[in-house]
Amino acid sequence: FSYMARLVVQARDRARAYAALSWGVLSGLLRTLDERDPRAARHGAAVARFARDIAAQRGLAARDVELAHTSGLLHDIGRFALSDRVMERGTTLTDPDWRTIRRHPTIGADLLRDVGLYGPVAEIVRAHHERWDGRGYPDGLEGEEIPEIARIVAVAEVYDTLTAPDTYRTPMTSFEALTELRRVAGKQLDPEVVESLAALLAGRGTDYRHQDVSDYDQELDLLRRVQQAVI
Repeated sequence: FSYMARLVVQARDRARAYAALSWGVLSGLLRTLDERDPRAARHGAAVARFARDIAAQRGLAARDVELAHTSGLLHDIGRFALSDRVMERGTTLTDPDWRTIRRHPTIGADLLRDVGLYGPVAEIVRAHHERWDGRGYPDGLEGEEIPEIARIVAVAEVYDTLTAPDTYRTPMTSFEALTELRRVAGKQLDPEVVESLAALLAGRGTDYRHQDVSDYDQELDLLRRVQQAVI
């Protein structure tokens, strides 16, 4: 190798090691979050899978499909900063509690930026609670001001929340959930992304439409992400 070639190899090796460390930190945080809220890992895995497949359904480039998957997996990482009382089910939440909950996209984005590797993911995580009508948070973005992948993650999250037994008091069927998503399309959610999900679900079996046993470890797939992060 020439001197420059050796430098390139060394830089790539360092980047790969840094990526592995970053994902180790994020994985540890998500596992800790799952200990506090047992639905967290399953929900993250389900949102990751739906977001990836919606992105592919919409014809996004392979890199953006992967970005949708990664963002779905990490979208709720900011909940790590919430208090145990707020995380408990059945708790009556105060106005300060709700203000704290509304900060979790910002906290998650800041955490990902601090890790330093996934700038685009941080932007998507920050924006996943923005609304199509501009009434979301934290920045009040409207319509196509919201990054497309954040709009995809939002649809995936709402759909899983409505259909999964561990995230909603009375789980909806896939048909009922799509009906609800279409009801709020154009207000809360991007109508085109909702229809992309509907097209994706057409002909799919119950196991896919209801991600009751989504596997966090399978969706994390650490080595593949580390390799892609340093391309």
